[in-house]
Amino acid sequence: MCANGLWFFYIRELLANVDYVAPNETELQRLVSLPTTTDAEVATAAAALQRDAGVPNVLVTVGSGGSMLFSTTSAEPLRQPCFPAPCVVDTTGAGDCFRGAFAAALAGNSGLLSGGPKAGPKDALEVGAAAAAHCVTVRKM
Repeated sequence: MCANGLWFFYIRELLANVDYVAPNETELQRLVSLPTTTDAEVATAAAALQRDAGVPNVLVTVGSGGSMLFSTTSAEPLRQPCFPAPCVVDTTGAGDCFRGAFAAALAGNSGLLSGGPKAGPKDALEVGAAAAAHCVTVRKM
Protein backbone atom coordinates (compact mmCIF):
# COMPACT_ATOMS: atom_id res chain seq x y z
CA MET A 1 0.00 0.00 0.00
CA CYS A 2 1.48 3.34 -1.00
CA ALA A 3 -0.20 5.54 1.60
CA ASN A 4 0.19 5.59 5.32
CA GLY A 5 -2.76 5.26 7.64
CA LEU A 6 -5.99 3.36 7.89
CA TRP A 7 -7.90 6.05 6.00
CA PHE A 8 -6.32 4.96 2.71
CA PHE A 9 -7.74 1.48 3.22
CA TYR A 10 -11.24 2.98 3.08
CA ILE A 11 -10.79 5.39 0.20
CA ARG A 12 -8.88 2.82 -1.83
CA GLU A 13 -12.12 0.88 -2.28
CA LEU A 14 -13.84 4.05 -3.48
CA LEU A 15 -10.99 5.02 -5.81
CA ALA A 16 -11.10 1.61 -7.47
CA ASN A 17 -14.57 2.56 -8.75
CA VAL A 18 -13.70 5.88 -10.41
CA ASP A 19 -12.33 6.62 -13.85
CA TYR A 20 -10.53 9.84 -12.90
CA VAL A 21 -9.06 11.24 -9.72
CA ALA A 22 -7.86 14.85 -9.88
CA PRO A 23 -5.64 15.98 -7.01
CA ASN A 24 -3.26 18.88 -7.06
CA GLU A 25 0.38 18.01 -6.44
CA THR A 26 0.10 18.54 -2.67
CA GLU A 27 -2.99 16.34 -2.40
CA LEU A 28 -1.29 13.67 -4.50
CA GLN A 29 1.70 13.75 -2.14
CA ARG A 30 -0.62 13.23 0.82
CA LEU A 31 -2.44 10.37 -0.90
CA VAL A 32 0.66 8.34 -1.69
CA SER A 33 3.24 9.63 0.81
CA LEU A 34 5.72 10.36 -1.98
CA PRO A 35 7.35 13.67 -2.92
CA THR A 36 5.76 15.68 -5.75
CA THR A 37 8.15 18.61 -6.16
CA THR A 38 9.34 17.80 -9.69
CA ASP A 39 7.53 16.50 -12.77
CA ALA A 40 9.36 13.18 -12.40
CA GLU A 41 8.22 12.88 -8.78
CA VAL A 42 4.63 13.70 -9.79
CA ALA A 43 4.82 10.95 -12.44
CA THR A 44 6.11 8.43 -9.88
CA ALA A 45 3.41 9.40 -7.38
CA ALA A 46 0.66 9.20 -10.01
CA ALA A 47 1.87 5.74 -11.05
CA ALA A 48 1.79 4.64 -7.40
CA LEU A 49 -1.81 5.84 -7.08
CA GLN A 50 -2.78 4.03 -10.29
CA ARG A 51 -1.08 0.85 -9.13
CA ASP A 52 -2.20 0.83 -5.50
CA ALA A 53 -5.73 2.21 -5.86
CA GLY A 54 -6.62 0.95 -9.32
CA VAL A 55 -7.37 4.42 -10.70
CA PRO A 56 -6.86 4.39 -14.48
CA ASN A 57 -6.56 8.17 -14.90
CA VAL A 58 -4.80 10.59 -12.56
CA LEU A 59 -5.15 14.27 -13.46
CA VAL A 60 -2.71 16.38 -11.47
CA THR A 61 -2.87 20.16 -11.39
CA VAL A 62 0.42 21.88 -10.62
CA GLY A 63 -0.53 25.52 -10.15
CA SER A 64 1.09 27.81 -12.68
CA GLY A 65 2.71 24.71 -14.21
CA GLY A 66 -0.65 23.65 -15.66
CA SER A 67 -1.73 20.03 -15.50
CA MET A 68 -0.65 16.51 -16.33
CA LEU A 69 -2.96 13.61 -17.13
CA PHE A 70 -1.53 10.16 -16.49
CA SER A 71 -3.50 7.30 -18.05
CA THR A 72 -2.96 3.57 -18.00
CA THR A 73 -3.73 3.60 -21.73
CA SER A 74 -0.84 5.93 -22.60
CA ALA A 75 2.89 5.66 -21.96
CA GLU A 76 3.34 9.45 -21.80
CA PRO A 77 1.24 11.92 -19.81
CA LEU A 78 -0.81 14.56 -21.56
CA ARG A 79 0.46 17.99 -20.53
CA GLN A 80 -1.58 21.15 -20.59
CA PRO A 81 0.09 24.46 -19.81
CA CYS A 82 -1.91 27.28 -18.29
CA PHE A 83 -3.37 29.80 -20.67
CA PRO A 84 -2.10 33.32 -20.04
CA ALA A 85 -4.58 35.49 -18.19
CA PRO A 86 -4.60 39.18 -19.12
CA CYS A 87 -4.81 40.24 -15.48
CA VAL A 88 -4.64 37.82 -12.56
CA VAL A 89 -6.91 39.16 -9.83
CA ASP A 90 -7.66 36.13 -7.64
CA THR A 91 -6.52 32.50 -8.03
CA THR A 92 -9.13 31.18 -5.59
CA GLY A 93 -11.11 28.38 -7.21
CA ALA A 94 -8.98 28.12 -10.36
CA GLY A 95 -8.30 24.42 -9.79
CA ASP A 96 -11.95 23.70 -9.08
CA CYS A 97 -12.97 25.62 -12.20
CA PHE A 98 -10.41 23.67 -14.23
CA ARG A 99 -11.69 20.32 -12.95
CA GLY A 100 -15.33 21.23 -13.48
CA ALA A 101 -14.79 22.36 -17.06
CA PHE A 102 -12.60 19.32 -17.77
CA ALA A 103 -15.31 16.97 -16.45
CA ALA A 104 -18.09 18.76 -18.33
CA ALA A 105 -16.16 18.63 -21.61
CA LEU A 106 -15.29 14.98 -21.10
CA ALA A 107 -18.88 14.11 -20.21
CA GLY A 108 -20.17 15.74 -23.36
CA ASN A 109 -21.56 19.18 -22.56
CA SER A 110 -22.12 20.28 -26.15
CA GLY A 111 -22.05 23.97 -25.30
CA LEU A 112 -18.33 23.89 -24.54
CA LEU A 113 -16.86 22.74 -27.83
CA SER A 114 -17.71 23.67 -31.38
CA GLY A 115 -16.23 20.48 -32.83
CA GLY A 116 -18.80 18.13 -31.32
CA PRO A 117 -20.68 17.22 -28.20
CA LYS A 118 -17.98 15.18 -26.45
CA ALA A 119 -14.30 15.98 -25.94
CA GLY A 120 -11.44 13.57 -25.67
CA PRO A 121 -9.01 14.01 -22.77
CA LYS A 122 -6.67 16.34 -24.68
CA ASP A 123 -9.47 18.70 -25.68
CA ALA A 124 -11.01 18.50 -22.20
CA LEU A 125 -7.67 19.58 -20.70
CA GLU A 126 -7.67 22.60 -23.00
CA VAL A 127 -11.25 23.53 -22.03
CA GLY A 128 -10.30 23.23 -18.35
CA ALA A 129 -7.24 25.43 -18.80
CA ALA A 130 -9.30 28.07 -20.61
CA ALA A 131 -11.91 28.07 -17.84
CA ALA A 132 -9.22 28.39 -15.16
CA ALA A 133 -7.59 31.29 -17.03
CA HIS A 134 -10.91 33.11 -17.01
CA CYS A 135 -11.51 32.25 -13.35
CA VAL A 136 -8.36 34.01 -12.17
CA THR A 137 -9.46 37.29 -13.79
CA VAL A 138 -12.52 37.57 -11.53
CA ARG A 139 -12.42 38.75 -7.91
CA LYS A 140 -14.25 36.36 -5.62
CA MET A 141 -16.18 37.52 -2.57
